[in-house]
Amino acid sequence: MPSTHTDRIVDRCRDPRVWLLTLVILGLYVLGTSVNDATPFGMLAAPAFLFMFAYMMTLGTVLLTLSPETFVTFFGGFVVFTFLTSALLVSGYDRLARRVRKSPATDVQA
Repeated sequence: MPSTHTDRIVDRCRDPRVWLLTLVILGLYVLGTSVNDATPFGMLAAPAFLFMFAYMMTLGTVLLTLSPETFVTFFGGFVVFTFLTSALLVSGYDRLARRVRKSPATDVQA
């Protein structure tokens, strides 16, 4: 029986790489908000701040409009957004890896 789109999404959510990437991004965000931006740790948090910026431009604006006083709703939305984006990144990486494995090997001679 062929797998449905929902089955593939559930399988992707079970992938430990998605959970790990989500935790790394959220950890970098928390680390970046607690240290000075001029330190190396602050600079490591830059990708996580890009995630927050993307979130604010999309779902975050909607959540703040619907319930501006609820920080838990806003940060919970950021966690979900980060998780879904991580799942998309891992899925894209898997597709690229499959495409590279299928392509014929090319020898580059100097």
